[in-house]
Amino acid sequence: MTRRTAKIGRTPIRSLEELEKSQNELDARFRQYLVSYKPDINLKMRKALELRGAHKLHAVNLKCRFQLGTSLNDALESHFRDSRIATAYFVTLVSEVHAVNAAIGREHDLAAHRQWIASILDGISFLGMIEPAYYPRVSFMPPSNEDWISWHAHMVLWDVTAATLKELKRRVNSSESSFRPGASVFHFRKAHVRNIEAEVAYMCKSPRSEHYTYPVKRRIVDARTGEKRFTPTGTYRQNKREIRSGKLPIVLSALANKPISSLCVSGGAGIRIASMALSSARRALKKETKARDRMLQSL
Repeated sequence: MTRRTAKIGRTPIRSLEELEKSQNELDARFRQYLVSYKPDINLKMRKALELRGAHKLHAVNLKCRFQLGTSLNDALESHFRDSRIATAYFVTLVSEVHAVNAAIGREHDLAAHRQWIASILDGISFLGMIEPAYYPRVSFMPPSNEDWISWHAHMVLWDVTAATLKELKRRVNSSESSFRPGASVFHFRKAHVRNIEAEVAYMCKSPRSEHYTYPVKRRIVDARTGEKRFTPTGTYRQNKREIRSGKLPIVLSALANKPISSLCVSGGAGIRIASMALSSARRALKKETKARDRMLQSL
């Protein structure tokens, strides 16, 4: 018998309105932390976080995520409507190969990560984002009880059948290992084509949670004495909570040297959509910056 713990967590972001609210709240909380605690954040990262720098599309900038999500959603909705796409899927890929110790989180090779995703989804139209997930005090990775970042990807796929994805899932999960022992590398489910905004908003969010893991143990009862004991199964479960303000610099620092375009992954028809959305987001943010500057000058 395996002992189970009630799963707890956070409500996922499922709309652009929720994405904007979450990004603004996270931005305000982090700025308050910067003022109150004066953490060791270098000047380059501080500039990347500035509102007026959002048009440069730094991956760490909390404000530009919403605009990118809006542009991606508009482009994807337009493509689905014009191409009469009736079925789409939401895929998550999590591999131990793309997990790094939090101390060197910014050294993650995104080019290799994108290449790995492209090799798995070769021939399929897709669009998505790579995201860092923060895991404090991980016991299953050496050295034990250090913080880790699991870089993973969320994507929308289309022009592919469920049967093809099932076979792909079987092959990938049988040949590769996930970051968390006992978890799967490849997950997929059907997406809501008529509400693709929900999927886009989810994959465009900034890191907002910390994931803590615990070993799954099996209860064994001695048939003769009735004594109960628990032994590890070698697998782990996880829960998540809102990331603490003091931990935000760790995960944001992993993004500090990266343009948000380096987190975008695409294939097939998704390549053009990603390019259009990035250009559209940059134009919109530049326009917003100029309008804000004019307003400030008039005060």
